[in-house]
Amino acid sequence: MFYVGGAALGFTLSVDSLVDGQPPQGKGAKVADKAFDFYRGAKAANIPHFNPRSSDFKVDLNGFVKNGSDPFARGVSLFDNSNSLISKGFIPYKVDPKSFPKELGIFQRATDPKHFEIIPTPGTFLTPEQYIHLCSQIKCVR
Repeated sequence: MFYVGGAALGFTLSVDSLVDGQPPQGKGAKVADKAFDFYRGAKAANIPHFNPRSSDFKVDLNGFVKNGSDPFARGVSLFDNSNSLISKGFIPYKVDPKSFPKELGIFQRATDPKHFEIIPTPGTFLTPEQYIHLCSQIKCVR
């Protein structure tokens, strides 16, 4: 699944993120048919952050962070429900969609259908520094 952009009620696919009028192809790519909430977790007494570690993303041969058109791209983790985070010992915080940069998308990754990752949108070429900067703009609401 692939979600980008931000509306007050959740995330939806934006038209400018489509490739030839279709969502990007790749593992699990699907147009969002409704708005969803996404959550980031933090341990007690901590606030959630979106500062990716170098192991949180992959870089292509040109030095750009792999974007959503690459099924092997990875990014900062999110979940589409708060219970997934609670069961792992984290306090869930809802992502503020208004703070979400348009250059980044939310893609379902790995085997857990509730696990998503923040990855540059297809056709967006970001250096690791640019990706880290954009991720740092994302905020949570409690």
